Amino acid sequence: MNKLSVMENYELEPIHYEKQNKVLESFLVVTDTSLNEHLYSCSTFIKEGLPEVNGWKWISIEHMSKYLHETQWHHIDKIKSIISGKVSFNAIE
Repeated sequence: MNKLSVMENYELEPIHYEKQNKVLESFLVVTDTSLNEHLYSCSTFIKEGLPEVNGWKWISIEHMSKYLHETQWHHIDKIKSIISGKVSFNAIE
């Protein structure tokens, strides 16, 4: 992520998990950097020593709903609105 040209960074509302005592802290990063060659790596691990995220793939916003965790559903409309330019709120500086 440190090689991205970040144009805007939006902090989304924290969401409490329904079944666990955890909170999802989400951000939307808008960049003009091509991510076609981005190599993803996860530096956080679960108890068994496995990466917290063991796989990923690029998907369109139209198809993301079938891949989202319950907590991520709360942000779909806001993300779509930000991307389409219909919501106006201050980006994080």
